Amino acid sequence: MATAAIFSEPFLLACPKGHPASRRGGPTWDGLDVDERLLLEEGHCLREQALAGCSTLRRSNRLGTSLETLKYMVAAGEGCTLVPALAVSERDAVVYSRLQGSTYSRKVGLAWGRSDPRATEFSTLAAKLKQIANSFDVGVEPI
Repeated sequence: MATAAIFSEPFLLACPKGHPASRRGGPTWDGLDVDERLLLEEGHCLREQALAGCSTLRRSNRLGTSLETLKYMVAAGEGCTLVPALAVSERDAVVYSRLQGSTYSRKVGLAWGRSDPRATEFSTLAAKLKQIANSFDVGVEPI
């Protein structure tokens, strides 16, 4: 496989309005009670990335089937979750806050078979995607 790193995308903590974690100095993802952490269902890659930021986990974490479902659950006061920066919308009825540290980010890239006859095109595509990522105003960082 050949790969090209495109950008690093931060995760934001999504909380209901008025939740202690939505305030400066409030708890972060790892500081939340485990029953307040909302996660995606088993098998979703974002679930594993969210779990990487947890020091404790119990099976009682409530699950959502999609990022949109989780955002609705947060807005309804069910708890807090992690949301990739590119999935954040101004229309969301939740409060987002930035988290510090590389634990709360993911690297996004492009991969293709080394022997693929379109290798040059994939490399060009990767460069273009990096250029586009540079223009985002949501905190993604080219790598």
